[in-house]
Amino acid sequence: MAEPSVIETLPARMHREEPPVESLWRLTWRRFLRHRVALVGLAVLLVLLVGSLLAPWIVPYDPNAIDLRARYQPPSWSHPMGTDDLGRDMLSRVLYGGRISLSIGVLSALVSVLVGTLLGALAGFFGRVVDGVIMRFTDLMLTFPPLLLLILLASLFGTSFLTIVLVISAVSWMNVARLVRASFLSLKEQDFVEAARALGAGPLRVMVRHILPNALSPIIVAATLGAAAAILTESTLSYLGLGIQPPTSSWGTMLQTAQSQISTAPWMSLFPGLMIFITVLSINFVGDGLRDALDPRKIV
Repeated sequence: MAEPSVIETLPARMHREEPPVESLWRLTWRRFLRHRVALVGLAVLLVLLVGSLLAPWIVPYDPNAIDLRARYQPPSWSHPMGTDDLGRDMLSRVLYGGRISLSIGVLSALVSVLVGTLLGALAGFFGRVVDGVIMRFTDLMLTFPPLLLLILLASLFGTSFLTIVLVISAVSWMNVARLVRASFLSLKEQDFVEAARALGAGPLRVMVRHILPNALSPIIVAATLGAAAAILTESTLSYLGLGIQPPTSSWGTMLQTAQSQISTAPWMSLFPGLMIFITVLSINFVGDGLRDALDPRKIV
């Protein structure tokens, strides 16, 4: 039997279907799924978020209900995390406190990323005078000790939920601004930006539609890690008495209340501290996974 000629095999090769091009976000998700530690962190975070959101329906007791006959009870079947100095159930307070701590962490990270992205984008895109003014102000903010600035702002503006979010955001946007500025300085010299300008795109369109999507990778990682830092910052403020005020519970407030009973009722500080540790560690794991998944230098 005669072998097929080269000419006869060319149409088959020419009509061979190419594999579909995988989208950036699908590729990122596939890379993230390979990061087992990040997946464990994500699962833990989801459990904490669901538990905190559903706290009104799953807690065994009212978190603010005082029962002086049940003071300082160690962990048991009726009180899995024990009770505090006023007989309040620790499990209920931990779940309700998670709603406050996690909300402050997420909202503070979002606000700081928005402010940092806006200022960094303006500095990196326009350069010269705009860059000089914004970055000198950023450097000035970085010279203040963060804890001292937090205490000053919290003392001046109060300790409401919204105020704490804004105070934490006010001391955490600077690194995001510098990161975004560096990305914009690099990207604005690329050929696709020059092509967009040649087609008549204005500065705002170039920034939002062409440069910003290509700078999202470091921004997403910064937002993830910023949430962990914000939770620690809120806990520090509450521990110092400048955060959420009793009887509303947050993990930092519970630690502040438990410091005088750490030797007689160690569970009062153990469980809130453990929740802070687990949450921050899980967020850091997720941040590491996102950093690896969004890194263009990684092998597909």
